Amino acid sequence: MEKLRIPEHVERFFKTAGPGRQRMLALTYEFTPAEFERRFHARLYPHVQIDIVAGCFKGRPTTGYNIWQPTWPGLFHVKAMILLANDIAEIGLGSANLTAGGMGDNLEHGDSSLRNGSPP
Repeated sequence: MEKLRIPEHVERFFKTAGPGRQRMLALTYEFTPAEFERRFHARLYPHVQIDIVAGCFKGRPTTGYNIWQPTWPGLFHVKAMILLANDIAEIGLGSANLTAGGMGDNLEHGDSSLRNGSPP
């Protein structure tokens, strides 16, 4: 089984979609801002508007993206990513958190499907 390489997949999606409106919404249980920035910053910032919803995280963003933490009681354990570029959308579901392990070091499962566009 091939390792899930989230940063490379996301970068390829936005490069294929071309310039214009580009957004990323990621839902994750565990989030490591420093690791996310190390792996994503050069690939996406400042071209892509990024919002992260995380159940737990340590640290705050140091670059231009938003992070949100649910305030309702209970565990927020969803792992999904929505990528939008112009009129193309990709929705990915999987087991990976946005941590060092989840973004490329662990063996994780992930699947995505496109709506209103062709696969890159």
